Amino acid sequence: MIDFKSFLTEEITENSAIVESVVDSSVLSSVNDALYKNLDAPVLTPHAGIQEIRKILLMYGIDMPAIFELDDEGDELVLDVNAYGDAHLGLLYILYSLSDEGYYEFYAEVTDEAGIEKLLADGADEQVE
Repeated sequence: MIDFKSFLTEEITENSAIVESVVDSSVLSSVNDALYKNLDAPVLTPHAGIQEIRKILLMYGIDMPAIFELDDEGDELVLDVNAYGDAHLGLLYILYSLSDEGYYEFYAEVTDEAGIEKLLADGADEQVE
């Protein structure tokens, strides 16, 4: 039989291991692959797309902040994301827009500040052309 103090120590150790594994670059690569594959299908509403992103992130133990107001025409969002234990994981970039067919197309990626700057610069370059 394990005493309560030992149980808590064991839980903290296990949660620390989860946080360390989430920060691993191969796990981030896996998260981004899952986002890319699962967001390939057309989405009916912006909220449905955001919920799909939230579901994918939760499979990897990543918490996404709540978003209450979404633009019906499309938007570009950058959010802080945390792993279990409130360890800062990075930034979540979300881009969605309404297609000509009436569906929403989503793109999402977990990255760092340098990755966000590159994504935002790429978007600005596309708008200039």
